[in-house]
Amino acid sequence: DFSPVPFMTNLVYNGVFKKNGKEVFRSQMIAGYTMVITALKLGKDGYAIERNTRYTDHWGGNKEMIDNLETGRILNGWQLRKILENVNNFDDAIQQISTVPYASTEYAIVSGVQKGQIISRNPDNVAYRQVLGEKNFDEPNNYIIITNFVSFLFWHL
Repeated sequence: DFSPVPFMTNLVYNGVFKKNGKEVFRSQMIAGYTMVITALKLGKDGYAIERNTRYTDHWGGNKEMIDNLETGRILNGWQLRKILENVNNFDDAIQQISTVPYASTEYAIVSGVQKGQIISRNPDNVAYRQVLGEKNFDEPNNYIIITNFVSFLFWHL
């Protein structure tokens, strides 16, 4: 979904973030944009993060976002970048992503080894959470799929 493709192709790259010569995390980046969009933290209990757009779910949500920005709240992508720099395992990453203040609503899709969660964030809390491998709703045999704008629950026949 990066149009126009001929231009965007030359702007997307895989960034390897290092500290003292040691790899900290990897992220697919867009030249000129400092925030992570997708990223990978390698290690025994490593994890991957993907960010997606989530529209506000209440009247005044966009004003709340602007107010958060005007008061200097840290941007969502920077919060995720700091988590990737400092958190080495899936469970602690989930805890941090669930509790750090965000500037706006957003989905965080986090996967680990045989585990994963979709965290639907409001600026100050988790609106809802879907845990892979657990019953998330009243329907049996569910699968969770996320798109750029909304998460869906699909049931197999």
